[in-house]
Amino acid sequence: MQELIKRNAPEFVREGVRFLRSLLRGQSIDEATLKSLQFWPEEANDIPRLNLALPTLSAKSAFGGVYTAIDLLLDLTIRLNRETPFDVRIIVDDAPRRNDDVLEQFRVSISEIGRPVSVLSCQSRSATVATRKNDIFIAFNWWTNINIMPVLNEQATHFGIPRKPRFYIIQDYEPGFYPFSSAHLYALHTYNALDDLYGIFNSSLLYDYFRAQGNSVKKAFVFEPKLPARMHPLQLQLGAVVKSRTIIVYGRPEIERNCFTIVMAGLRRFRQKYPSYDAWEFVSVGTGHKPLHIGGGRHLKSAGKLPIGDYARLLQNAAVGVSLMASPHPSYPPLEMANFGVLTITNRYANKDLSKMHGNITSLANIMPETLADCIAEACASFEKNPYIGISTATAQDSPYLSGEKFECLEGLAGEVMKLIS
Repeated sequence: MQELIKRNAPEFVREGVRFLRSLLRGQSIDEATLKSLQFWPEEANDIPRLNLALPTLSAKSAFGGVYTAIDLLLDLTIRLNRETPFDVRIIVDDAPRRNDDVLEQFRVSISEIGRPVSVLSCQSRSATVATRKNDIFIAFNWWTNINIMPVLNEQATHFGIPRKPRFYIIQDYEPGFYPFSSAHLYALHTYNALDDLYGIFNSSLLYDYFRAQGNSVKKAFVFEPKLPARMHPLQLQLGAVVKSRTIIVYGRPEIERNCFTIVMAGLRRFRQKYPSYDAWEFVSVGTGHKPLHIGGGRHLKSAGKLPIGDYARLLQNAAVGVSLMASPHPSYPPLEMANFGVLTITNRYANKDLSKMHGNITSLANIMPETLADCIAEACASFEKNPYIGISTATAQDSPYLSGEKFECLEGLAGEVMKLIS
């Protein structure tokens, strides 16, 4: 019947149906994010400037990757300022939001730079980017990378200089965020079709995976995950902590790669097979969601996105943690949990096996809910037998995650930037 109507309906009816479908479908991610940024020469200013292109500075929307990128930008600026003064600018896709600014949390680093961080909002799809001869651009993800390319081309043409490379902070394998689609191909394009890309990789695990897929960059800089400095004091207090029967879950239901449906299925099976299930509390952190029924009148309650101090205190208290990630990037929550004495369950992916990074981590090759439930039950039983098991392992570890240099690649990056402005 549907095919009969399609064949016999007037063209204007069929066109109307197509239009309504397009409205219901909404924009694809590439339609929503790709822009035609316009170059405008800033002739009178020769001070070199670092530019970080980000989707947003909203504290409500930003997660660890945005914080890491800003941290790297500010540390790099501080390092460069030892040799020559640098300005610093953040270019964002959206409009500033009142009382919702990530930069508030970087006041100490900004004061060390000694000059303000300027913010350019490119909310308009054809926003103008004032550009100096010695502007260096750092992209955060695939679409900010593509959006900034025409500006780099015009910068080279207008000032009569070789096109500067794009620095790209690669914190996950972005083509994997999408099904086979335009966005998938755009993300692959930023890895494969360009010969002037300087990749800044968040972990050697990710860089190794990147190369294994046949991708390459002109120059690579790698840094390893580190515990945020503001969490260190509470991590050092672990020896005086008594943990409770709390299972903490990294819960971001709307982010597919965090596999929330597997987590929920595993918790429900855990409830069916663990005798002292009722003695445990279940808390989700990440993004807010309504309480979710596990069974037997128990719920997974959401704490949402917590301030870093509250999050660290929750980790101090929790005994068991679950954080899954369908990605080659290690992701920070399992490492944070483990180093706070939490018996942590995550998953393997390709070359990633986080159990090699900490004794508190169990890394599953089989992610079926039954297997996850068994692993949660085993962790709970281990804790009930010895409530200090996770703490003793965490405090015994001598890990560069806790004490190593924050950005090992900083000197190399600074050296490359200085070459580009000389």
